[in-house]
Amino acid sequence: MKKLLLFAIIISVLSALPGRMAAQDCMNDTIPPVAVCADGLITTMQPGDTSFILWASDINEGSYDDCNGTGVELQIGIGSVVGQPPGTTFLELTAPGDYIVTLWTGDDAGNWNFCWSVFTLLPPEDVEQVSGRIFLDEDVNCAQTAGEAGFSGWKVGATLSFSTPINNVSQTYTAITDTDGYYNLYIPSDALQLADDVEISVLTPLSTTQACPVSYQYAAASLIGANLMLDFPIQLEPGCYALQVDLASPFVRRCFSGYYKVYYCNYGEEPAAAAYVEVTLDDFMSFTSSSIPFSGASGNTYTFPVGEIAPGACGDFTIYYQVSCDAELGQTHCTEAHIFPDEPCFGLYDGPVIEVSGSCDEDNQQVVFTITNTGAEDMQEARQYLVVEDVIMYMMAPFDLDSGQSINVPLPANGATYRLEAEQPEGYPWLGLTAASVEGCGENAQGGSSQGMATQFSPLEAGPFIAIDCQQNVGSYDPNDKQALPRGVGEDHLLRENTAIEYKIRFQNTGTDTAFNVVVLDTLSPWLNAASVRPGASSHAYTFQRREGNILEFRFDNIQLPDSSANLEASNGFLQFTVEQLPDNPDGTRIENSAAIYFDFNEPVITNTVFHTVGEVVVTVHESHATGLQTGLKAYPNPFTETANVELPAAATGTFYLFTPDGRLVLQQAVRGHGFSLSAKQLKPGVYFYQLATDAGGAYQGKLVVSQ
Repeated sequence: MKKLLLFAIIISVLSALPGRMAAQDCMNDTIPPVAVCADGLITTMQPGDTSFILWASDINEGSYDDCNGTGVELQIGIGSVVGQPPGTTFLELTAPGDYIVTLWTGDDAGNWNFCWSVFTLLPPEDVEQVSGRIFLDEDVNCAQTAGEAGFSGWKVGATLSFSTPINNVSQTYTAITDTDGYYNLYIPSDALQLADDVEISVLTPLSTTQACPVSYQYAAASLIGANLMLDFPIQLEPGCYALQVDLASPFVRRCFSGYYKVYYCNYGEEPAAAAYVEVTLDDFMSFTSSSIPFSGASGNTYTFPVGEIAPGACGDFTIYYQVSCDAELGQTHCTEAHIFPDEPCFGLYDGPVIEVSGSCDEDNQQVVFTITNTGAEDMQEARQYLVVEDVIMYMMAPFDLDSGQSINVPLPANGATYRLEAEQPEGYPWLGLTAASVEGCGENAQGGSSQGMATQFSPLEAGPFIAIDCQQNVGSYDPNDKQALPRGVGEDHLLRENTAIEYKIRFQNTGTDTAFNVVVLDTLSPWLNAASVRPGASSHAYTFQRREGNILEFRFDNIQLPDSSANLEASNGFLQFTVEQLPDNPDGTRIENSAAIYFDFNEPVITNTVFHTVGEVVVTVHESHATGLQTGLKAYPNPFTETANVELPAAATGTFYLFTPDGRLVLQQAVRGHGFSLSAKQLKPGVYFYQLATDAGGAYQGKLVVSQ
């Protein structure tokens, strides 16, 4: 009996509404499990075969039950049958054709559910076979050694490149490894005869420790009659589980519903038992439903059990939300996902861990940041935290916390966007900084608040087990575009060296017919480390591979994206990935990125180009002025239309700086004596930030508003 070969990306179709609002009563279980069918499956009968065995497990794509997790009974039947389950776990198909099949899922209490799928069995054809094994390379010698376990359910792809058809379109054939890690990949001979090159590669996301080749290039003609044998040694984080999580939403619109895709992987050698993801929605978002049930909720935080995650395995789920109409247009919304267990994979680090959160205390007209040591040990030495008001450094101070201890940092609610960055302890295995932002708390002198400041900076998650999605809500949007987080500060999109960038590519089928396949090609800047790319959340299932010349390929095969006139909401899609800079890029380095989106055989849609400039992102007083901020400086009238008077509490010499909200220096003036006059002639109406640094080491800062 032959195992199913997949020649298309599997798309999940739910037979029920996306998720239930709360856990059910398992003592009196009357709710059937959720049935999830794979759709668009195609396989070919081999020469000499008189039948093909289709198993219920081949059609199943993650069916689950609220009470016993994924442990559901599977049965399969011919046709869209409604009634009782057929009592069989496989079908024997004796002729090629399209078959409508029903997958039945049952639970321990005898409840049954079903979903339908279309399966296509093609007649025998002349095919070439590539066979091999994907296995865990425990001794790191890039060769198969006795006893090394295989990876089940991993994808292998053969991508054929053609120079003759329009747009140099490629075609990918895929196979799935069996329980022991073996695969058989079949490529039609006539396709090989037309193709120029074939790239055979592992399509499952890989660990950052991967050192052995996972992609091979061949001339297409060389595979005809070759019966190629090709193994793939895989290296994961040794001796542990290493969980990573990502989440993304294509766009956020006030007064509209939306969704987040949460994507997670285990890049370690050990299974992670009883894993779960906590998702904290933005305060202006309300939960409506989800594709998997949550087990608990506290405020706007929801806990989603995902069960055991095997080594190298990945999964995803969807959360649906509604955006409040009370949100201001252009306001930033931040949602966080945290996967557990979250222990570090390398070493046995059990020291202090610093986490930062922020909130708007409207009753007391304050922004309040909380710095907490969530680690198992006390801090051994003080570290620094930095507060930024919009893009101007507001204050810097030390902190020293015992395990479980917190401190609050209150700030005036004046409509500014505040950001607090805190240093991690020495020896912390991930990023050396963590941060949080609060936007839109209180009002400024003009009766509003600064918008979009939070997305200029990196979220600085505490580790790979946390993902934060921050984006401004929009009224309208470009259907095919490229976005980056952080956006970067100011007109030059300033970005600190060694800061990773998260790119999001959005696409929409604005044609006149269904798009069956979508391919996104992204050529990375030479200032980015292509080997560090981590594929992330997406709207639909895709395969990813890194091609020659820093080219990234994301393939949505059999996506069947309807055109926008037929179904506006379903015509949209997106993908997200993270990439690191090359180490220590020099100041002034310009990092650009755009993407090409192919809808079937049409000409590519080229996105906008996003760019960053490496440099310092926070405007600060000169390093020689280290005595801290002082009080007593007066600037009046404020707002002003023609002239403002600046008075110091005592005579001094120094320099006065005036900045735009994005950190651009627009005026620099020498200071002598008790003060001076500032003219508005060269200034546009708006908000400005000033800093005055005295030669004696004093420092003052504040805001000035130029009115019309």
